[in-house]
Order: sequence, then C-alpha cells, then structure tokens
Amino acid sequence: MLQTMLDTLQFGTENNWAHLVRQKDNTYSLVYTRKEFVRLRCPVWTKKVNLDDIEITRIVDCALWEGIHEGMEVDLFMGVHALWSRFVAAESLGHKLMNEAGLSHYTFKLIAHVYKSGMIIGVMCEPIIGRRVCPTDRAAVFAAVADIQRHGILLGFLLPHDILITREGVRFLNTSAVEYYEDHD
Repeated sequence: MLQTMLDTLQFGTENNWAHLVRQKDNTYSLVYTRKEFVRLRCPVWTKKVNLDDIEITRIVDCALWEGIHEGMEVDLFMGVHALWSRFVAAESLGHKLMNEAGLSHYTFKLIAHVYKSGMIIGVMCEPIIGRRVCPTDRAAVFAAVADIQRHGILLGFLLPHDILITREGVRFLNTSAVEYYEDHD
C-alpha cells in the first residue's frame, strides 16, 4: 500500500510521523502529525551529539535506528515515547555501570547521548554486529558472566538473544537491567 503512495509522501515539513488511514470507501490516505521525543531521565556521562548531526539510514523499529555520524556507522536507541524512554535511560545507566567497573568490552560501546532541542532523547552506540550464541560458546559465555560478577555486576533479565559473539569475544545487549551489588548483598 505505502509503495503506491511514495510519490505523495511529504518530506521536509515540521511533521515527523505519517499515519496510514483507511477511508470509508476503502481507499487510504496519509495523515501527518508531529510527535515530540520524550526527555530521558538519566545523567549524561558521555559526550552529547545533536540528532541533526546524524544521518539516519534506517529505522529498524520504533526505538532502534541506524545511522552515520562523522563517517562512522552507529546504532541509536531513541526515547520515542514514555515506555521506551525509561528503557533507554536504564540502558544508559547500565552502560555507565559496566564502564565504571571496567567491563565495557562486554558491551557495544555507548558513544554519546543524543539530544534534540536541548533535551536528551536517546543514546548512540557502536553498531551491534555479531552472531548469536550456540552451545559451543558455553565456556566463553560462562567465563564472561563470571568475570562480570567478580566485578560486582549482575546481568538481570539475560536472554539468549541478548548475547552475541563478535571478533572481540562475548558481548551483551540489554544493559538496562544491569545492577551493581556489594559483597554483603
């Protein structure tokens, strides 16, 4: 349906969303609206990059975007509504904990916090590239988890699709549930 409407899409306007609406006569039209990003509630602990300085190349889903910044491919996690903004803020805090514990080599590096109109709306990471784990990766994954736990970090809500094998080794996605614990906890 959308492919037949490509010539009618309006770009360069103040509207940033288009909704496909079925009419009573079973034809479709596009209704344009403007949606604002949701401000992330998290500390800014990396550099800040303006969304306008990132060339968006693909929107994978509502919160995961791909782009190019300063000639480098990047992945973006955007707070496009309240639920996702809480997840993205928790993801930022998880990366911060992993960095402070010296464990950032187990994550895809958080490069910057993304802002628009002066408010933080997302985070920018190195591209998520790797293969999914398989049974032969068990020892490497166990060793990585044990190393992370020795540093006082728990990987909450860890699922198989959140573990990738890269050239650099085991990497974990979804740092939003990362927690620091003391020995007495």
